[in-house]
Amino acid sequence: MDEMDLEELKEMFLEECREHIDTLERGLLEMGTPEHSSDLLNEVFRAAHSIKGGGATFGFAELAELTHHMETLLDQQRSGSKLVVDEDIELLLQSLDVVRELMESLGNEDHPDRLALQKRLEEAVRGVPPEPDTANSKDSGDPERPDPRVGAKDSSTEPGWAIGFKPKPDLLQKGNDPLLIIEELRRLGELSITLDDSWLPPWEFFDPKVCYIPWQAELRGKLTRASVLEAFEWVEQDCDLALTELVGAEQNADEADDPSATTPPLAKQNVPSRETGDSIPTPNAPASATGTQKAASGPVKTKPANGSETASIRVSTDKIDQLINLVGELVITQSMLTGLSEDVEALDAEQLRDRLSELERNTRQLQEGVMQVRMLPLSVGFGRLPRLVRDLSKKLDKRVDLVLEGAETEIDKTVLEQMMDPLIHLVRNAVDHGLERPSERRAAGKRETGELKLSAYHHSGSVVIEIHDDGAGIDTARILQKAIERGIVAADDSLSEVEVQRLIFAPGFSTAEVVSDVSGRGVGMDVVRRNILDLGGHVDISSALGMGTTVTIRLPLTLAILDGQMIACGDEVYVIPLSNIVETIEVDDCQVSDLPQAGSVFHYRDEYLPLLGLHEMFELDGCASERLIVVMESHGQLFGVAIDRVLGQQQIVIKALEDNYEAVPGIAGATIMSDGSVALIVDPSALAPVVNLTNAA
Repeated sequence: MDEMDLEELKEMFLEECREHIDTLERGLLEMGTPEHSSDLLNEVFRAAHSIKGGGATFGFAELAELTHHMETLLDQQRSGSKLVVDEDIELLLQSLDVVRELMESLGNEDHPDRLALQKRLEEAVRGVPPEPDTANSKDSGDPERPDPRVGAKDSSTEPGWAIGFKPKPDLLQKGNDPLLIIEELRRLGELSITLDDSWLPPWEFFDPKVCYIPWQAELRGKLTRASVLEAFEWVEQDCDLALTELVGAEQNADEADDPSATTPPLAKQNVPSRETGDSIPTPNAPASATGTQKAASGPVKTKPANGSETASIRVSTDKIDQLINLVGELVITQSMLTGLSEDVEALDAEQLRDRLSELERNTRQLQEGVMQVRMLPLSVGFGRLPRLVRDLSKKLDKRVDLVLEGAETEIDKTVLEQMMDPLIHLVRNAVDHGLERPSERRAAGKRETGELKLSAYHHSGSVVIEIHDDGAGIDTARILQKAIERGIVAADDSLSEVEVQRLIFAPGFSTAEVVSDVSGRGVGMDVVRRNILDLGGHVDISSALGMGTTVTIRLPLTLAILDGQMIACGDEVYVIPLSNIVETIEVDDCQVSDLPQAGSVFHYRDEYLPLLGLHEMFELDGCASERLIVVMESHGQLFGVAIDRVLGQQQIVIKALEDNYEAVPGIAGATIMSDGSVALIVDPSALAPVVNLTNAA
């Protein structure tokens, strides 16, 4: 295996490791509830086992060692020898945080808390003595590796398994370590090993990168075949493995009825000869075990020529099949059009229109299918919230029920990634400022446990996310007082209740009396609003004192395609996103004025708004008539843009200018029109700061 293949496998492991970490975190949080099942315990254990095995394979020794200790405690919990208690779950969650940091650092540095956590995990494992009648004697999690030449005591009367292990020569080169397998077997039961070192070559021919030594072992204990094979899961393709049930061993009831658990008779095992390299039979070795090869799953990342890492995304086979079918339809339509073009003189206009209509339909479906590939369910982001709420509720001494609805709602991967920070801040704010402590809720006649509900759904081509808490609500009188104290509004300003509630989005606004690491620094809600607006979204808030607060976020499905209005200024064509257009109006000369400090303004619905001309902004030839104005909204501010003509609406594909040119102020990108020409896309958020957005009354 060359270096590039190994790097691709490592990237695939890291991607899967993140998923296993998410599974572990979600499972550990569910284990804290009384209704957790044995299936959940098995799922959590398998996730820890996969992280440990992969970490050992790719040389993340610290990660593998810490996860091994977690796995030992989880194994006690799933076997029933140790009860699931909150203290152990908290310890496992803390360990998982360190596992995540070790994984993200790619093993380049150890974590200062790792050894302390491993010691606490060992103490947790030893905290419950093993039952005296159990035949499966587990070790106490001693981190020291055993000497494989030292056997356990004779337990021939106990059930167990005979194991034959023959490594392939390149086993070590793939990052596998047989000592980790032996350590795992010792954890399962009483182990005795016999090494066959007669196959070591003379020292002058010894290659330290080659694995030479096969071994046989006896593993005593009431173990299923599957639990023993699990120890070899990460080397099953790099070794010859034989597993035979020892005489007198007792099978579990579920395995006795399983025909796949039948053990083949003893047979000879071939071991490479040190002289010739050929295989020769070794007597008294167990038969080779049969098993199915696991299909590789998960995305494979590739590294571009410059060495930078590329992003990856999991795609269901249904979406891939749909794209393949659509491409097939396009090929058929292309063949039909090619046939029509071969005889131009006999060309049937009606038939040509039909074929072009098919091409348009197939292209549109292909476009929609490709966009679906980028769609991810919100559950990918929502999965981080239960842990966040749990930790915050403990820190703030509050009781919180988190309810997630519509987590299957899909949104573009880029939008999902960029909206998570604002969403997390809103959740933190709801737990800290919104929900009361149990005593306060009891005094208000509410149940002691507050509810925080996140709902998501599609609406009119957008994704709507609602964050609702049944807490104290917004005290508008206090909000207004703080805003006046900070100079955000004047004391004589007349504001509606809704306008007062929206003051929490003002820069630097906070009602917290004490600054903490949870909230209260006044640098949060305004940033939340700006980040959502930068995504082309919208955020609003509604609240009732004593009843709770609801924050509503509306986001576009994707950032790659948008609906735009094409306009003309001089000889140039521009596209303005429809989501930023309030309306397009025609004004009289008397409605437009030039003020010394505010520049050009126009009268619009009982107020004066700033007016910007694209001719001046982009230094175009000619002068706009200032009669036709597009009223636009950005970051909550209204302003007008003078144009020459409205050309129509169209769905456009956004192309970044930076890929082939450079960033242009006021331009968000470009698109290719139906005639092949290029039209620039206006960036309303960049235009807004250019003009004076202070209304001139």
